[in-house]
Amino acid sequence: MIEWFICCFLGARYTEGQTHAAIQFKRTGGYTMFKKIIWLVLMIAFGFMMAMPIFAQATSVAGVAQWRSAITTSINNLEPNVTLSIKNFDKDAYSLNHLSFPNIQISAEGSVTSSVATIQYTFTYPQNFKLLRAAENPALIGRLSKSELRLFNYAKALTKALTSSAHSDYEKVLKLHNYIVLSSCYDEENFKKGTVPDSSFTIGGLLYDGVGVCESYSATFQLMATFANVKSQIVTGTSKGIAHAWNIVQLDSEFYHIDTTWDDPVPDRKGQIVYKYFNVTDNEIAKDHVWDRAQTPTCAGIKYNYYVYNHMIVSSMAELENYLKAKLALSPAEVQFYAKGFSIKDVKDLAFTFKIKGVASYVIGGEFGEEGSYVYIPTYE
Repeated sequence: MIEWFICCFLGARYTEGQTHAAIQFKRTGGYTMFKKIIWLVLMIAFGFMMAMPIFAQATSVAGVAQWRSAITTSINNLEPNVTLSIKNFDKDAYSLNHLSFPNIQISAEGSVTSSVATIQYTFTYPQNFKLLRAAENPALIGRLSKSELRLFNYAKALTKALTSSAHSDYEKVLKLHNYIVLSSCYDEENFKKGTVPDSSFTIGGLLYDGVGVCESYSATFQLMATFANVKSQIVTGTSKGIAHAWNIVQLDSEFYHIDTTWDDPVPDRKGQIVYKYFNVTDNEIAKDHVWDRAQTPTCAGIKYNYYVYNHMIVSSMAELENYLKAKLALSPAEVQFYAKGFSIKDVKDLAFTFKIKGVASYVIGGEFGEEGSYVYIPTYE
């Protein structure tokens, strides 16, 4: 048996002449030692083969574009891995550094024979990405873990409860925006310390714990908008000098920016909502947001801006005085308005409201000295 094994093994590795030399070696009396050597070689070879990764059948790709497309498709389908056979492989051209999939971990392992590489790419997905992909493509729900599936179903049921009475996409967006702002608080303390826990970046952290940062705010809005059949996308860039994420929604045929993170007062004030970044244009949000406009649709719609839609635009102090008098006559908890073409320079600018029956004191929130949104919060006698 060993003779057959020797001939087969050497025949696979060497030429026919080398196999003949082995048989001749047996006849010269050194066969016992030779057999031990062969067993040692076989053991080493077997161990090497066991240590080698076992890959699935490889998909052939020719060129960097096909390589990138194959990986993108696998990621969008939440595949755990993909094995690619790459002709004319060049490690620099096919470096993972050329791929841009934020927060998705990609590892590569394989071998290169001549100019053909067989490489298995393995993917590790964050919670947010998996939930969003499953919402976009229900065929991927089976890729979710048990805990992710529970969160997925919870968010879907919550969205249905919030939007079932809405009569338009505008109302859906408003209800989702308000729920996220009212039920959540920005993780300001940990952000300042640089100790933001992983949970604060996730949809689960925001929906279960009520605490998050811009990544979880924008991802949660995106997930719920998808469930509500509202066209939306996440935008990444910077705001106020730091990395930031928010959303763009489509209402009718127009696009609008919406930033639930910055519409949530910091420090958190229970029951208060700001609408400064609710359905705004590119020009409006560009005052303190920066992003690659080439990657997003033009946002120029004004019809569904919160202040326009609800007739809260005032163009002078005289107009503001009449506006506040009419609103405060109904004793509301707060009054929102947008100062266009002028600004509130100091809290004393609204001292005239003391003449309104029932008003004992007030607080005004907004960017003093700037055109923009303000909120007037009265205290009644």
